[in-house]
Amino acid sequence: MAVGSVWMAALLLISLLGWFSFWRRASGLHWAFAPVLAVSCIALAVFGAGLLNILVPVVWAVFLAGLFFALREGVCLAKAPKAWWAAYPKAWLVLAGLWGYFYAFFAGQQLVGSDNFSHWGLVVKTMLRYDRFPNFSNAGYLDFQSYPLGSSSFLYYVCRLISGGEGCMIFAQSILTLAALFTLCAFVQKRRALQYGVVAFAALCIWTSSVTYYSGVSDLLVDTLLAVYAIALLAFFFCYRDALAGKILWLAPLSCMITIIKNSGGLFPVFVCLGMLLTLRRQHALKTCWKPWLITTLAPFALLYLWERHVAFSFAQGAATEHSLSLSRFEAVFGEKTAADIAAISSAFFKNVLNLYNPAFEALAVLLALWVASLFIKGLPDKGFYACAAAMGTVLWAVYTLGLLGMYWFSMPLEDALPLASFARYDLTLAEALLGLCVIAALRMADTLLETRFTRGWWLGAAAAALVVFCCAYSFKPTPAKLVVPRAVDSTESGAQRVYLEALLAKTPLPDGAKCIVYRPDTLNNRYAYYLVRYTLLSGDIKVVGAGDLDTLSLAGYDYFLCTASDDTIEAYYTAHFGTSDTSRAVTLAKVS
Repeated sequence: MAVGSVWMAALLLISLLGWFSFWRRASGLHWAFAPVLAVSCIALAVFGAGLLNILVPVVWAVFLAGLFFALREGVCLAKAPKAWWAAYPKAWLVLAGLWGYFYAFFAGQQLVGSDNFSHWGLVVKTMLRYDRFPNFSNAGYLDFQSYPLGSSSFLYYVCRLISGGEGCMIFAQSILTLAALFTLCAFVQKRRALQYGVVAFAALCIWTSSVTYYSGVSDLLVDTLLAVYAIALLAFFFCYRDALAGKILWLAPLSCMITIIKNSGGLFPVFVCLGMLLTLRRQHALKTCWKPWLITTLAPFALLYLWERHVAFSFAQGAATEHSLSLSRFEAVFGEKTAADIAAISSAFFKNVLNLYNPAFEALAVLLALWVASLFIKGLPDKGFYACAAAMGTVLWAVYTLGLLGMYWFSMPLEDALPLASFARYDLTLAEALLGLCVIAALRMADTLLETRFTRGWWLGAAAAALVVFCCAYSFKPTPAKLVVPRAVDSTESGAQRVYLEALLAKTPLPDGAKCIVYRPDTLNNRYAYYLVRYTLLSGDIKVVGAGDLDTLSLAGYDYFLCTASDDTIEAYYTAHFGTSDTSRAVTLAKVS
């Protein structure tokens, strides 16, 4: 790590702490919501700057403003150190310390998964290269042009200040993830170690789950990020369920952020806003609160509309790219499927959903168990809290599940929809959101029952916490080693291809946009090699070939020939056509034609 980057990382954390204090004072919310409110507003500011093409000045303005607010806190500390320290949330310092650790831990780490190269890492790399949002000049190597750049905007913010390395991208993603999970601390009363332990263990399970290949730790995919932001929305609703007046508008930054993380994230704020509507109506407060409720409900869609206008202006075919939310795209994808295809997709889908070993199904069962337990605990106040949590969890499970099925019908190509591509990853988002709801209910129950030690109620509270912990461990299979032992890039065949490619480019550097033919052995994944080289060279002119393609291969129209791995077949081809068996270097085709 460069000394300058370390200093900038330290200043970044101080700036974030300054923003925490500002938003806590401005909003009057519980201190546990200040971090997620701060990072969301920063991301939204950078996102807006990207739409206006003024990224760099806004990044520095936001950063310096945070330092100013931190300096103001320092002045307050100097004037009244005891009073300041007594009122300052110590958990913020713990959070900043964790971020400091993860900055050091992720330093030098690299992305490996193909989805990082196909989109999530690719857009951040493009933003850092050109200091603007991607546009038509980058369309050749961007497949998912309609995906909003919410998380990418925050990653750009952090990387522009510190460095542009991939480890910094992963670190920035950890800031967003932990800030959202931090909201669970709002339900810990009187600093009970047991409750903090449940929060920490649940966060560990959500962040390091090994249910799917993508852990959410060393990748930039947003499935876990959507889940933790859904948890933050639910935490806000249940924390202020009985006092929504005057607080509703502060949900808007979180609602907007989750919507621009990924289009499908808009489901969660709609769901929470409907819950708020019913609650306000029950409390007879709708007449006085309907304006802030309406603003909070519509704000994400207004932001999404601005993004769609940006896509239409920046890309000629943005609305027709894969997973774009347009009627023409839905009609085209659904039209390629026959009735038999739809039946096969639906059958396979519900077999996976209605499976006792499905993490989302298990989390929902735990949530319902907590509600049933609340019915039999005498003296437990506000039993409607648990009924509301169970009802919201059940409706969320049903709506998200049907929405996921609709995605396979209308948005995913047939060859991906039939095997339910990435189902475990998409379903895990729902499971993690429901787990967060379980933690909220368990913490609320434990807070009441732990008032008296070793009574029947105490044991019931401890049992509720234990049930959630068991669900975390059994269903989500946490792997804490991911946060202690750095991932070796070459530990997989995919990672080995990246190591080979980087060594090759170190010997023979290639320019951005280079037109390349890429060889990979038939034992390796064709798609991975394509996305890896495209990401590395920011080029849309990449052709990947295997051993069976070499006999009829035409080199016309390409500038370079290179490999992501070597074998006897390609060495023989190099010898016959290029006069060398050294496949560790790129071949300039103009020199051998």
